[in-house]
Amino acid sequence: MSFNPIWLTPVYFIIPYLIYWFAPESSLWGHLSGKGKKSAETVSRNTLYLQKFLGFILLGPAALGAAAIWGPVSDIRFGLQWPSGPHALLWLFISTAVAVLSMALRSKKSLNPDYYPQVRLSQWKSIDIFLNSLFWVVYLFSYEFAFRGMMFFPLLETLGFWPAAIIGTVIYSSVHIPKGAQEAITALPFGFLLYYIAMDTSSMVIPFIVHLILALMNDYRSLKANPKMKVIWS
Repeated sequence: MSFNPIWLTPVYFIIPYLIYWFAPESSLWGHLSGKGKKSAETVSRNTLYLQKFLGFILLGPAALGAAAIWGPVSDIRFGLQWPSGPHALLWLFISTAVAVLSMALRSKKSLNPDYYPQVRLSQWKSIDIFLNSLFWVVYLFSYEFAFRGMMFFPLLETLGFWPAAIIGTVIYSSVHIPKGAQEAITALPFGFLLYYIAMDTSSMVIPFIVHLILALMNDYRSLKANPKMKVIWS
């Protein structure tokens, strides 16, 4: 039986994600982030932004390059197209509205200001808001491409929706375990819904938009709720 390169697609996610996750432990990372030369806040911020940028490179262009070299590259577009289909606009409206409302109405007690925002600055200037948002955009684009694109669409074509979505959702939930049980459990229905939207619209764009809204609103609501942090608009 010949080997089907489609089964390499989970590898294109898992290996880059492991590199992304453990890279900050290297001595080179400490040098790049300014460890020993800059304040603890600055080093923490630099470390996070470097990690997010590395995630963007590894989970996006690097994974796509691996697929171009070792396969599969055919008519599979990995969700890199505008949403299409009869329900695309409806999914966009409903999912973004639910994301905004769920975060806006979320109680302060359910926020985790001890962890979010991941950039632990005591004083946030406008440039910090901009950079934090920018790195969320670039990182989550590749993150959603890896999950709802690169790993999902080849398996969808081969196995069908249910097996492909279950495989992806299990891995998606697993990578949230370091963030706590609540996020790992919530990732199960949330991840499955995003896979369904990706399938129904043939695109990873709407899952990316929804995920970005949740990440940014969670960050800035947690920032506002943290008495040790304040925003200085200058």
